[in-house]
Amino acid sequence: MANSDVPGTVVTVPQKVIEDQGITTQADAVRNVAGVWSSYPGYTEDADSSFYIRGFSVSDVLKDGLWVTGWTTNTWMANVERVEVLKGPAGLLYGAYSGSIGGIINTVTKKPLTEPRYSLTFMADTEGSTSVIADVSQPLNKSKTWLIRAIGEWGHHATYIDNNSRNIEPFSITLQGLITPKDAITLEYEHLWKEIHPYTSSMSEYALVGRGVNARLIRLPGYNASINLYDPRSHNTVETNSIRMVYEHQFNPDWSIKSSTRYSSQVQDRFSISAYPSYNATTGISTYTQSRNAYHFAENLVDTDLMAHGKFNTWKVKHDTIFGVRAASNQYSGHWPYSYGRGYRRYTFTDPNNPNWGQPEPDRPYGTARYSKQYQLNSYVNDVVSVTSKLKVVAGINHTRYGNNLVVPSGYEYNLIKDGDAWRAGLLYEVWPGITPYFSYSTTFQPQWRNVTDDGTTQDFKPLTGNQYEWGVKIDIPNRATITASVYQLTLENVLASDPDPAKAALGYEIEDGVQRSRGFEVDATVKLAPGWDALVSYARLEREYVKSESYVRGSTPTNTPKHSCRLWSVYEFQPGSFLAGFGFGGGVTARSQTELNSTSKTRPYATGTLPGYGVLDGVLYYKYKGTKLGIFKDSKFSINLTNILDKNYWASGSYSSLYRGEPFKATFRWEQTF
Repeated sequence: MANSDVPGTVVTVPQKVIEDQGITTQADAVRNVAGVWSSYPGYTEDADSSFYIRGFSVSDVLKDGLWVTGWTTNTWMANVERVEVLKGPAGLLYGAYSGSIGGIINTVTKKPLTEPRYSLTFMADTEGSTSVIADVSQPLNKSKTWLIRAIGEWGHHATYIDNNSRNIEPFSITLQGLITPKDAITLEYEHLWKEIHPYTSSMSEYALVGRGVNARLIRLPGYNASINLYDPRSHNTVETNSIRMVYEHQFNPDWSIKSSTRYSSQVQDRFSISAYPSYNATTGISTYTQSRNAYHFAENLVDTDLMAHGKFNTWKVKHDTIFGVRAASNQYSGHWPYSYGRGYRRYTFTDPNNPNWGQPEPDRPYGTARYSKQYQLNSYVNDVVSVTSKLKVVAGINHTRYGNNLVVPSGYEYNLIKDGDAWRAGLLYEVWPGITPYFSYSTTFQPQWRNVTDDGTTQDFKPLTGNQYEWGVKIDIPNRATITASVYQLTLENVLASDPDPAKAALGYEIEDGVQRSRGFEVDATVKLAPGWDALVSYARLEREYVKSESYVRGSTPTNTPKHSCRLWSVYEFQPGSFLAGFGFGGGVTARSQTELNSTSKTRPYATGTLPGYGVLDGVLYYKYKGTKLGIFKDSKFSINLTNILDKNYWASGSYSSLYRGEPFKATFRWEQTF
């Protein structure tokens, strides 16, 4: 569906921005979009597992419009062509309904090219990272109706933190072709493997002293920002395999069908020994207590979508309609051979620069297991009605049926089935060529699964329900500017909160009494200021608050919600004919205002914390060589990306229990050679 037919905000981070900024994670990609961020900085292993859009967390991330498994599979960017962000209640554009009220993120992978292309990219940075990426694309016949592309990477990604790195070996191959002039097929296999040496977060350099409203953070002596309080034996290994197939048939110029299926499986093995600090204010001694954890996790996902697209007229009114059905099934199994800290807390140390890692394993490990199967069945329809050449009315509905089967360690098993509808309606009116104001109203729902309390009581809850009002204007000037400005209000109801009775809260009882609201103003713009001079601007003003809650004070702000955030990025490349043709340079600023580390509680008074705002400057310098003077070296590109040029010391994100420093100055060198 064209962006001009969507009465809402859809923002694309294109390939040029990904290349110019040297982006290697989704977290770094989406910071170019107004009102979108990760709760972890881009260098951490969790950076692509916890996104927020318009103040609300994102339940799922898509790849080529289909779900992907696990929380660590979306970090490979070498085979990504662009990243799309659909803001507001999601599900009608892709059919992949997740119930996320804030929006959804979709990565689109690179497809085979009609002309042969072979390239190698070498990368190294000042923190010790190195990688090599190979990209091969080749037509398989003279008519170029069958194409193939393979992309692979070997990489070691280090950070400024001691013993914190990721080793990755991903690979993908895509075959695309025409069976007949009206039938096309795409087959893709992707293998992702990574081994992560984890990071404890910078909260380890602080300890909480005191209780309640008198609590305060004390910076621990002898600690510096690069210390990592994980035993060197700690690791997290993740392996994912996925197969995707797409079949498309064109009946005529107006009608077509598309069938998409992905099967993916993931296995994770994690072993960790970490240490957490405490501080004795009387003696001035800090103590680090070790804790051990391990788990094995497996997941299998099947996601299939059958979509029909048609254009037709009724009484001279034009319709552009999509409708379809979608089915997804997800099976999880998890085994925890060791519980948190069991038998290991007797190991302590007092000097973070001289820890006593390498302690022997306890004799009596403790184990738990959990099995879960979820399924989802969707049916959806969306119609764009062109009432006149300028006025469009858009309406759609998505009906979803959820099922969940869970077996917990105690042997308790339950089955739960819920269903509901989400819908959207909107108007677009082109007041001037390329200038289109719009309005939309949309709803969402998301099941909330059963809660089993510590005393064995089973609680069932209503689903999360929400709605969004959005007003905006889209400006599209071909080859000059694409701008979307919008104001919105999102409301989410039936948010779970701890039972106001302290005795019940201690046993894990919850109530569905919360209402949260988010409203704000956003601008996303890409502009070509002159030949070779491009700029990206995004700004968000966000107000998110508890409207009703038994746990938090009305009007208080949820955690990790900046009121102001912006991103400016601009690059200029000297044009042919200039003495400096092929050279390019640019840079940008990322800024956000202060955020709350915890919300103001009604029933359990404690100290509240605020994370200061920050602004960071990045830059890029590159040279492109085009020609044949170097024989097989057809095209070359040499670039250097500078992160945090001023080496600013700041906190990128955090919560009441963890703090994450922003990445210090880093220089990244790249050489891309095309043959």
